[in-house]
Amino acid sequence: MGELNIYQRLLAITEDAEQIPKRGRNDFSHYDYVLAVDVVGHIRKLLIKHGVHVSISETGDLKRYKDGKNFHSEVFCSAKFTNIDDPKDVHEVTYYAVAADTLDKDIYKAKTGGLKYLFSQEFKLITNDFVDVETSDDRPQKINENQLADIETLQSDAGLSEADFTKRIKNKFKVDKPEDLSETQAEELIRALDAIKNT
Repeated sequence: MGELNIYQRLLAITEDAEQIPKRGRNDFSHYDYVLAVDVVGHIRKLLIKHGVHVSISETGDLKRYKDGKNFHSEVFCSAKFTNIDDPKDVHEVTYYAVAADTLDKDIYKAKTGGLKYLFSQEFKLITNDFVDVETSDDRPQKINENQLADIETLQSDAGLSEADFTKRIKNKFKVDKPEDLSETQAEELIRALDAIKNT
């Protein structure tokens, strides 16, 4: 293993990474999700196996504010993957961590959630419902009434103003109002709003 550079080791981790099942369940919005502990626990074993150390640090000022009843945290972080046999051989990436909480857990949830998505993207993890949308012949279905109702409720629960909510969906989905979303986009928005409220 000593002759492998950091990129070869990271590739080996990617090759060994297995499908991550969605063991978490959001009963309010009726969807399953991957638990952070499953992602971090799985990748931790592979980092050790392939001789890679990862260190996390904050690279910018922590932005923390209150919007309605929620506390929000936003911070840029850096992850340094180091070849343990050659500490000068490193791969460094930056990522954005964000979360909200009604009490004081927003900072820790941001760091935990950020690490989950960092590992998911860095090692190309897939879940048990991974779908290649490029190969689907089905045309996108329009948002349904139940989804609209869920979005309205979650927008309120997340403490988002109408202006902030409109800005978010326009930036993310390129639409001016929820009624223009597809079912798939609506589910993604529901998950995002629920994460702001509960993560």
